Amino acid sequence: MTVEPNRSLLDFPATVERRVLATAAVTSLLLAIVVTVGGAVVGVHTQIPSALPLLLLGVWTIGSVAVFLGLRSYPHGRFGPANVVTSVRAGGVVVLSSVAIDPSIMDQIGRLMVAGLAVFLLALDGLDGFLARRTGLVSAFGARFDMEVDALLTLVLSLVLWRTGIVASVVLFLILPYYLFCITKRSLPWLSGPLPPSFRRKTICVVQIALPICLLAIPLPKPVPTVAVAIVLMVILWSFVRDIHRLWSVRT
Repeated sequence: MTVEPNRSLLDFPATVERRVLATAAVTSLLLAIVVTVGGAVVGVHTQIPSALPLLLLGVWTIGSVAVFLGLRSYPHGRFGPANVVTSVRAGGVVVLSSVAIDPSIMDQIGRLMVAGLAVFLLALDGLDGFLARRTGLVSAFGARFDMEVDALLTLVLSLVLWRTGIVASVVLFLILPYYLFCITKRSLPWLSGPLPPSFRRKTICVVQIALPICLLAIPLPKPVPTVAVAIVLMVILWSFVRDIHRLWSVRT
């Protein structure tokens, strides 16, 4: 993101309507309450019952600031139901992260409860895109917002699997290629080139999230989860290599 000379990060372009910012602010505030209450409820099962809600609220606040800064380039006159759904997903991911912070929570509430929340968040992933197309509010901001929540969900699920001892640390590499790609784009601008829509890419994204959920919900013998993660990781790397090769071939 670039900022115009003499313009503060908090100064939004005139093209961004105030009602967009107002809706985003109200959505963020309501979800901040939900996240804090969720942290308090889950915190009962932890050794840090008073600190957990505040920690989750802090994480949510940082994420909300990032979303508001992203709205600087938002082209529509409404925040839209799709972005509200994505915000709800983000709030759910923050609550889910409490299990990564204190793995003993899963011993108290059960693997199926944790997996059920993750399934709900994955199901909403299909809804926000549908709503954006249905309401005519498709935007680069919305696509990026959705993608970052997907990545955060994968990261949190990976941390949960690792912290609870279900899968070895190799599970943390599931999301590593994405973040490395994002970081590398800053020094290699040609990596920011457009890529055509890809069923392969969408399918791998779903599998990348669905696999950790399955490993949470279904107890398996020790080697099986690690082998499954290694196979999916190789597929993810292959997909990134294909996309990078395409971007390299059409670079200017």
